[in-house]
Amino acid sequence: IEIDHEHFRVAGSALPASVTLIEGDCLDVRPSRYDYIYTSPPFKLFFTPDDGRMAKAFMRMLDPGGHLVIDGADEIDWGSGPRRVADAQTRYFTDHGFRHVQTLRFRTNPRHGWDDQFTELLFQR
Repeated sequence: IEIDHEHFRVAGSALPASVTLIEGDCLDVRPSRYDYIYTSPPFKLFFTPDDGRMAKAFMRMLDPGGHLVIDGADEIDWGSGPRRVADAQTRYFTDHGFRHVQTLRFRTNPRHGWDDQFTELLFQR
């Protein structure tokens, strides 16, 4: 599930036809059941008050025992100092019933001015 059109386009060109790729906001996607969801929600969502709507939407979409992978960043600076995005994402999803399974942090060689650090978070329903 991808809200960003460019991410959706790139993923669509690289994934096999057997993968269901959905463009849109998880809050607007018609509920279906999946074993595995990979998504990259906007980071700012994790620093604003929320009633758990996003987590509840993913809970409805995942089969029991299904996995949710959040593509994120370890740290972001919006001009007011660094914010620990991965920590906020982990708190958000565990506070709303997901079990945190694994965190994978890695760095890349940035191209086109993109970020050079990423964090993949694995949760289980």
